[in-house]
Amino acid sequence: MKMIDKNKIFYLIIVISIYLFNSIFAEIKEVSVKYKGSVNDITPLRVSQIGDVCFVSAKELAKKLQCNIVINKPLRKAVLYPEGIQVKISGENPFMMIGENVYQLPVEVKYNVDELFIPLNYFIENLNDALSGRYVFNKNERVLEIDLGGYNLRGISIDEKKNGTLIRIGASEKFKKFSSLSLPSGELGFQIIGGKIDTLDKANYPLIGKNDNIRKIIIDQTEDLVQISVNLQEDVEGHVITQDEESKEIQISLTGKMPEGSKPTVNIAEILKEQKKNWEINTIVLDAGHGGKDPGTRGINGTKEKDIVLDITKRLGLLLEKNLKLDVKYTRITDKFVPLWERTRYANSVKGKLFISIHANSTGRRITNVRGMEIYLLSSAKDESSIEVAKRENKVIEEYENIERYNQILKGDNMLFAMMQSGFVKESEELASLLLDDVIKKTKVVKRGVKQGGFVVLVGASMPSVLVEVGFLNNRIDEANLRRREYRQKVAEGLFEGIRVFIRSSRREIARVN
Repeated sequence: MKMIDKNKIFYLIIVISIYLFNSIFAEIKEVSVKYKGSVNDITPLRVSQIGDVCFVSAKELAKKLQCNIVINKPLRKAVLYPEGIQVKISGENPFMMIGENVYQLPVEVKYNVDELFIPLNYFIENLNDALSGRYVFNKNERVLEIDLGGYNLRGISIDEKKNGTLIRIGASEKFKKFSSLSLPSGELGFQIIGGKIDTLDKANYPLIGKNDNIRKIIIDQTEDLVQISVNLQEDVEGHVITQDEESKEIQISLTGKMPEGSKPTVNIAEILKEQKKNWEINTIVLDAGHGGKDPGTRGINGTKEKDIVLDITKRLGLLLEKNLKLDVKYTRITDKFVPLWERTRYANSVKGKLFISIHANSTGRRITNVRGMEIYLLSSAKDESSIEVAKRENKVIEEYENIERYNQILKGDNMLFAMMQSGFVKESEELASLLLDDVIKKTKVVKRGVKQGGFVVLVGASMPSVLVEVGFLNNRIDEANLRRREYRQKVAEGLFEGIRVFIRSSRREIARVN
């Protein structure tokens, strides 16, 4: 028996490892969603591609299909209602139910962090077999085509709250004008100018509970608008119409009227004010990288990353508080160690609207000619440089934390986490570009661009989030600049200006109708 060449064995192991690596790690991509008959006929949908299969968040897909969805997190199940038909899916299960019929999926539905991810290719195939054939998915071109039959409104649901009722209406485009009126019949009418809806579609007539304040919903289509008339059990104190910029969902909020003689527990004006706050960027979470036992990278002259970024973070926070009157939250304001997972958990718990993590860079060598500023978004790294930067920033896990907590992320499941940020990708990109441009104007530092990387510190943030690398500490010029207080102040001022412009440009229009 011939001895097998050790080099060949080693080469074979490498090839197999690369194959397994590629089969495990998903790649985040975008599917173009096209609506036939819609004015704004193309919208993006983030998917995680594993092999030939595109996985998509069940919630995000429901928005694109303009249908209701009910999710049972404890049971890891969800029910979607495309065209008013019940479609049931379960996590870690390769079967789906459409109506009373069972359909098999070649791969199972994935479950990760309270989210279900559907194999889009096969889900759409089964949906077409059972229903109207209005959906076509071209996996080669990554295009999902939805035939709305010329309609731009579809799917109405009712959500009863403690202080009122919320009516949700699925939409495929942004509308410029809404109006309301009190009808002679005593009903409350809401008009969507330019709206088109199928008045015979069951999805547009929600189930109404016995205890709901809404008795009946009537839909009328005229030549240039849709009128939704609401018959109420009790009068309401006020109503607000808003439209979500990302999902384009229209929301009609009806605030309840208190019985005569009773003392209101909540002021109606305060309710409306609180609703408006949901659209405003009023809380920003600033994250100074590293800290405590984790010094981060070190400069040529011993400069510690943790000290530089904490100083810039505090300067930025003061500017935001003083000039924009924002509520600024900090993951750390002293030299203490904060685990990576705790940073975005904290940001979510304080209901942050932006998450900005500030760091200093290094190439891994003692001295480098590479210098400049770059900003990262959470996604799969596209180049070797971005991969190396992410590795260095994530190294804290191996050195100072319990690595088992991060097993799912480090094995590649961060791609599914990234999908959970799908509603904030556009905003994160816009924020990153503004921050970078304004710091460059202030400091004249080398511009290295907006990039993507698998930074664990950004995983799980339910808001637009970016990681800022303010310069290379192993570059003599960058380190010398960052050691100067005047320069750090300029960096903070540039970041402040970028945030200020972002907030101004991202204000949402709220149509309050009286």
